[in-house]
Formats: sequence, structure tokens, C-alpha cells
Amino acid sequence: MPFQLKTFDDELRACLRYYEKSYNYETAPATALQVPGIVVFNLGSNSIDSNVIYGNVKFSVPKRDTPSVLILPYSTPTNISRVSDSSGGDLAANSGGISYYGKTSFNAYNASGGTITGSNNSIMFHWTASAEL
Repeated sequence: MPFQLKTFDDELRACLRYYEKSYNYETAPATALQVPGIVVFNLGSNSIDSNVIYGNVKFSVPKRDTPSVLILPYSTPTNISRVSDSSGGDLAANSGGISYYGKTSFNAYNASGGTITGSNNSIMFHWTASAEL
């Protein structure tokens, strides 16, 4: 119907087809050390070899096309493609690689080319996914 008012939830869901992030919707990526939305994977070991997948992240709605995905560490969110250890310290460059991504999810893995060592058997990060035209 023309001129039909949509609810905020309907508008947000429609926008999420094009762009989604782990930060709260009102927080711009890389502007705050925000705990809500952060992805935490428990790995069972502090040392993670190169090319080992940390885990899978599912989008809240399918994207209109395969998105470009960026991983941002918790402690220094401007260091793209890094993950943080459980104490918030950044790990190696490219420790947050993306693989097996599509319209509904992506896998994060260690793309650093070497073994990285974290703490408390876990890594954490924020992410953005853009499928804009």
C-alpha cells in the first residue's frame, strides 16, 4: 500500500539486508570499546595455528548479496583484520581472516601465517558486513 507507515523494526530489518555490524545500531564502528555484540569464541587452547577457523558468525537477516566483511579487534577497533585475546589485547596482524562467507554467515580464522597465542582459550572481535550497491 502506498504511504503505509512501517514500524522501526520493519525498517531496521530492511536496512540489515544491506549493512550489519556487531556494535549496537546507534554506535559507529571503531568509535567505542563496546562489549554488547562482541563475538567471543572459546577455542580450547591458547595457541591457534595458521588457517584454523575460530568459528561461524550468522547474520541476523540474509544479505541482498554476498557482503564485504571486516573484523575489528576489541581494544583497538581501527586495526582491521585483527582479533583480541580475552583480556582485550590485540593479537597479530591478519589474525582475523574471513573465509566461507555468503549471504547468511561467515567464518573467522587465523590468517596471520603463523601461530598466535591468546589468553584464557578465547578470542573476541567486532565485525561489519556491507552488501550495499
